[in-house]
Amino acid sequence: MKESLDFFYNNELSTNLGIINVNLEGSLYRERLYGSRELLEEAISGRTKPYFQSINKKPMEFTLAFAFSNDFDYDEIRNINRWLDVDFYKEFYFMDYPQYRFFVMPVADNFITHNGMNQGYIELTMRTNDAYAYSQEFLSENYDLTQNTAQGTIVTIDNEGDIPLEVEMWIKKYGNGDISIINTSDGDKEFSIRSLRDQEHVYVNHEKEDIKSNVPNLYHFDDVLTEYMKLPRGVNDLRIYGNCTIQFRYRYKYLLGL
Repeated sequence: MKESLDFFYNNELSTNLGIINVNLEGSLYRERLYGSRELLEEAISGRTKPYFQSINKKPMEFTLAFAFSNDFDYDEIRNINRWLDVDFYKEFYFMDYPQYRFFVMPVADNFITHNGMNQGYIELTMRTNDAYAYSQEFLSENYDLTQNTAQGTIVTIDNEGDIPLEVEMWIKKYGNGDISIINTSDGDKEFSIRSLRDQEHVYVNHEKEDIKSNVPNLYHFDDVLTEYMKLPRGVNDLRIYGNCTIQFRYRYKYLLGL
């Protein structure tokens, strides 16, 4: 990816700031295939084979180098510093590969190398918020299930990523009652919310396992009796029961490094 000269970060294109991405490693590019992983094992005295416990997948770090298109001055340096000075992860992607998104922030040391004549380049280390790359954000239509029948309605989400994805959902309930979602493509795994009120708006974040209602002082944490959804790679046919409107937002996750 690093042959691309233009990248997007913190709501700004690099070339708009008068800088271009450069390769400092010679003619060949060395890129990480996917995020690193750590084996969690327990060693027992007298046993040569440790007990495997789990794998800890780590966020990625990568070095970014960019050169000034023209001679720089310290006003330009201040502008770039403001661009980089963030305290939360910002979206990052190369313009040649906009389908692959990362969320990063600068960490560790950062340097400017120059010849004393206002010509040079900047090096810094970026850290991602996850071991995976993401797709662009997808927002489904707002499905109108206000006339839903007892047989339910199928809504399909196609996960084109490499690992299961977690969705966000916005639900507006029509009539008091429950909402249930059965993933018929994944062993009929179910997600359900009980005791919703007529005209109630509910937001569900399946990654954070969080649920919010627009009704003051009404909490549904104890009304979710099933696991939050993880949609496997491939086609997911979701049979939805209950009268409502429902909309989904999600990103695919990719096994892809930088």
